[in-house]
Amino acid sequence: MPLEEVLTVIPAFHPLWAKADPDLIAVCDQEAAHGNFRAWAKFTHHLATGLRGTGRTRVDEELLRWAYSKLSTRQPV
Repeated sequence: MPLEEVLTVIPAFHPLWAKADPDLIAVCDQEAAHGNFRAWAKFTHHLATGLRGTGRTRVDEELLRWAYSKLSTRQPV
């Protein structure tokens, strides 16, 4: 998906993205998902696990870094 589509689709996809800053979504797309919906689903799963484990209610940079570490690669396909 192009970034413009990502910024529309991803906040509707999962509640943890619903109130996320669009700049944060753009960074996640560039660093981890690369416009790939399957990658977004996997990354969102890791973030949801991290949110539950830490008791946080919103995604932040520290949680993003943790979720990035769970991915096997951050290179575009």
